[in-house]
Amino acid sequence: DAKKKFTTAGLQHIRYRIFTAEGCIGDTTKQISISPDPQAVFTAGTPVCASDSVLVTDNSGISSGSIINWKYDFGDLNTLVRTMGTPFHHKYINPGSFTISLVTVSDKGCISDTARQPVLITAKPAAPFSLNGSYCAGSPIQFVSGFPPTPNTSWYWDFGDLQTFSSTTTNTATHIYTVAQNNITVKHMVEVAGCKSDTSTSLIQAIYPVPVAAFSIQKDTVCENRPVQFSSALTGITAWQWNFGNGTGSSAPPFTRTY
Repeated sequence: DAKKKFTTAGLQHIRYRIFTAEGCIGDTTKQISISPDPQAVFTAGTPVCASDSVLVTDNSGISSGSIINWKYDFGDLNTLVRTMGTPFHHKYINPGSFTISLVTVSDKGCISDTARQPVLITAKPAAPFSLNGSYCAGSPIQFVSGFPPTPNTSWYWDFGDLQTFSSTTTNTATHIYTVAQNNITVKHMVEVAGCKSDTSTSLIQAIYPVPVAAFSIQKDTVCENRPVQFSSALTGITAWQWNFGNGTGSSAPPFTRTY
């Protein structure tokens, strides 16, 4: 018996000769057809988040004949045999580095070499956030993402007043609402190495107008040791700070003061 591996597809001629002890020679030639091996080629979308799906697109080919089987190994203990080369998705449950392998089989039973492609599955980040500051028009409010500063990370903010902000260096943002308004929905998202978090939201019920200090006294000219009445038409004021020229106070009007 003899074996030979043909490196080129197509018609091949095999010559077989036999020599006897008496010097006789038998000679015959046969023609065989060598079918080509398929070429396994594919792409896999990356990077993606855990529990998201990777798009696998086949680009395999063969010079003659057809491919009838695509055998995938996804590197996560899951395999798949397909009978068509259309794009499909595979879901990775856990984060990590995986290698997808593909072997194709032709209608003649010829098997391709193994094609491989690594994929990186990133843990999906969470993006809670907090805010603090004065909820008055013109006052700064600081927003702090719960996802700490990390390389290859972007923080996105939508302040709900048609203003946005993004950063690749800090997980904080400062914003000033210039006018009073109600029911503002702030949105926040984080992206790490191409993997995006779900969008977190927080409702600011109101940005309040800045009060205008205004008051009146009973008379512009008063006498010593006579009480002067202070009044104000302002409403909704929670704290008062007075400077009387000879002292200070925090009383809510109306009240009297004697000079």
